[in-house]
Amino acid sequence: MTASKTSAPVENFTIAFDQSGSKCTMRMEWENTRASVEVSEKK
Repeated sequence: MTASKTSAPVENFTIAFDQSGSKCTMRMEWENTRASVEVSEKK
């Protein structure tokens, strides 16, 4: 998990998924915070 600051304040708590190939990143944003978690299928 990584955490960073957003470039602008986020008014509503947001969860988004960004897919890249066989992996996915769950991105959560609120106030001035962005947290990202990489998710992949265990084989």
